[in-house]
Amino acid sequence: KNEMGTLRTFHRAPEGFKSAAEIGGKVLGFLKQAAEASGDIPFSRTVVTVPASFQLAQRRDTARAAELAGIQVGGGDLLDEPVAALFDFLVSHPGKMEVEHGRQRTAVVFDFGGGTCDVAVLRMERPRDGGLELSPLAVSRYHRLGGGDIDRAVLYEVLLPQILEQNGMGAREFKYETKKFVLEPTYISVAESLKVGLCQEIRRLQGFGKYREKDRPGVAKTLPGRYGCVLAGRAVHLQSPRLGALEFEKLLEPFLDRGLLYASETEYRLTCSVFAPLQDALDRAGLEPDGVDYCLMVGGSSLIPQVAAAVGDYFTKGELLAYEDPADAQTAVAKGAAYHSLALALYGRSAFRTVAQDPIALRTSSGRLELIPRRAALPYPEKGWARKAGLAVPATSVREPVGLKVEVIAGDEAAERPLMSARWDIPAPVNRGEGLSMEYRLDENQVLSFRIFTESDPGAASFSCVIENPLTNVVNPGEVRTRIQKAEEELRSGSVPKEAVPQKLADIARDYAELNQHERAVTYLERALRLKGSPDPTMLNLLGIYHCRLGDHQSEERCLRESAQHGRWAAPLFNLALCQWRRKLHKEALKTIDQAIERDNDGPSQTMRAALCKDMGDHKAGEASLKEAFRLFGAISGMEDWELGWYITACDMAGKGPELGKARDEQKRRKAGRGPVSDQGVLPELKGGLVRR
Repeated sequence: KNEMGTLRTFHRAPEGFKSAAEIGGKVLGFLKQAAEASGDIPFSRTVVTVPASFQLAQRRDTARAAELAGIQVGGGDLLDEPVAALFDFLVSHPGKMEVEHGRQRTAVVFDFGGGTCDVAVLRMERPRDGGLELSPLAVSRYHRLGGGDIDRAVLYEVLLPQILEQNGMGAREFKYETKKFVLEPTYISVAESLKVGLCQEIRRLQGFGKYREKDRPGVAKTLPGRYGCVLAGRAVHLQSPRLGALEFEKLLEPFLDRGLLYASETEYRLTCSVFAPLQDALDRAGLEPDGVDYCLMVGGSSLIPQVAAAVGDYFTKGELLAYEDPADAQTAVAKGAAYHSLALALYGRSAFRTVAQDPIALRTSSGRLELIPRRAALPYPEKGWARKAGLAVPATSVREPVGLKVEVIAGDEAAERPLMSARWDIPAPVNRGEGLSMEYRLDENQVLSFRIFTESDPGAASFSCVIENPLTNVVNPGEVRTRIQKAEEELRSGSVPKEAVPQKLADIARDYAELNQHERAVTYLERALRLKGSPDPTMLNLLGIYHCRLGDHQSEERCLRESAQHGRWAAPLFNLALCQWRRKLHKEALKTIDQAIERDNDGPSQTMRAALCKDMGDHKAGEASLKEAFRLFGAISGMEDWELGWYITACDMAGKGPELGKARDEQKRRKAGRGPVSDQGVLPELKGGLVRR
C-alpha cells in the first residue's frame, strides 16, 4: 500500500506482480472471488477504501488495481478510511456521537494499525434539512509507525536478552545480519503474541478494577513451549518467553511521549510517539486538543490499554470512543465501506455529504473571486464544469508576453491561506481588457482542476493546473518517495553528469533522512564523499547528524568535528553540542556550544547554552545567555523554521507568555500553509459573470 502511486517496480517479480497496482489487483481479486463464493446474491456496487492521505496518483493506482481485479469503481466508490470508520461507528452506536441540528462537532479518527498510524480531523454538521455533512480538515499519516514497531521493541528489548541468557551468550554474540535477518523473522511472531496476550490480560484486569499500581509487578504473559532456530550450525532456543507489565510499560514510554515527537531509528527498529501524528494533524487543522469533541479509536494497535489511556488523557474535553469488541475495532473500515456501498446501491448517493469547510477563491486586482462557496457539496459542480466569465487581461503588449499572476486561495479574508501561485505568460499581441474565462471542478476525491483561457480563442493559449486536497492539510511521504525513485532512476540510467553525481547522492540521502531511514542516508552520503574525493563540510555535517540519530556517537563526533575543521561555519559544532546534551553530557556540550558561539553568536546557540547552564545548576549564567538570545533573535516572521523552534524554547524558559503564544501561532500558520506565494506577474482584472455548463 505504501508503494501505491510511486514509480517503484519489482523487476524480478513474475508477470502480474511487477508494480504495487498489479499486486493490489491480485489482493482485490482474491477478495472479490471470496465474496462471490460466499453467497448466491450478486453484488452491484463495490467500494474500495483508501487512506485519507492518498494523493491523486495513489488513488489512480488504487482504481487501476480494482480494474485489474474486475471491479469497476466510479465517483464515490473510493472512500477515505477514516470516513468509513466514522460511518460504521455512527451506524453501530446510534446516539453515542451526538451531532445536533445546526451544530458543528469536531472528531478525530485515530487509526493505529500494524504498520501505519493515520490521524484524520473531520468537522461534522447536521443542517436543518437533515442528513450529515463531513468536512475533512487535516490528515497526518506516519507510514512507518505501527504495532509492528512495538513488536520489534519487545523482541530487541525483552526477548533478545532472554535468548542470550538462556543460551549462555554475550551481548555482542550476534552481528547485525544475524539479528535482523534470522532472529527477527524467527521470533517476531512470538513478540506479537506476547504483546497481544498481555494486553488482553490487562484489559481483563481493568474490567475488575485489579490493574492498580500495586498489582502491576505480578502481571505478565508467558508463552509455554520451546522456540528455537539454528545459527551457523548451532541450535539456539527460547524457553517459555515472558513479557511483564512493568517492562512493557517501560518500552512503551517513547511511543507515548508528548514532549519528544521526533522519530528515533536504529538499524533494527523505529521508535516514534503516537502523539507526533496527532499533534501534527491538530496543528495543520489549527486546533488545540480541547477543541476536539470526539476521538474515535480504530485499528488493532489502538487496543493497547496504555495507548487508549494516553490518548484519552490528551483530549481533556473530548470524549474517547472505542469499540467494545476488539474485532470490531479492526473491521470498522471494512464495515463502513459496506454500509456506504449499500447506500449507493439503494439510493444512488451516500448517507452523508462531503462538503467544503472553506471557500476557495481566485485573487484578482479587484479582490477575491469566489470559485467554491463554503459548505458546497462535493463534487462541485455536481456534473460537468463550473465556469467564470468576465476576467480580463491586465495589460497591453505588442511583442512581449503579459505575465498573469494566477493565485488561488482558501478560507475567509481574515484567515486566508494560499493554495497555489504561478505565472502564466499570455502570448503577444494582447490588449488590456481582453476577456479571460476560467473552467474548474472540485471532484469527490478533493482534486481541484482548472483552466484559464482567452475568450477570443479558447482552444489556443491556456493555463491549466491541478491542486490536490485544497481543503485538507495532508502530510504524506509519497512525494518524497517519488522524488527518491526518480533520482535513483536517473543515476541508474546514467543521465546525471559525472561531476553532479555526489550532490545527487547527497540529495537522495536528505530525502531518505526525511523518511527516517537514516541508515540508508548514511550509505548514500558515504558514497557521495568517496566519489567527491575531498572533505565536504556540508555532507560531513549531515553524516554526523544521521550517525547521531542511529546512536553511533563515535562516528557522529568524528564527522561533525571533521566538518568543523574544513569549514568556518558553526552548524556542525551546534549539532554536536545538541547530541551531547541529549546524551546528558552537559560539560562536553557546554564546551562545544561555546566553540560554536565563537564562530557565530546567534539566538539558538545562546538558548541552548542557557538550557545547559540551568541543567547544570548555574542559573545566573543561564539567565545571562537567555537575555543574550532574545537580543539576537530577529522578528519571528523572518526566522527559519528551526530558529522559530528555538525561539519558542527560549520563550518557554523565560516565561514570556504573550511572545510564546505569538510564536506558536506563527508555527501553526506555517504548518497549515501551502508554500510561498509567487510575486511575479500581474493579477487579472475582474468584470464578473458566472455561467455553468
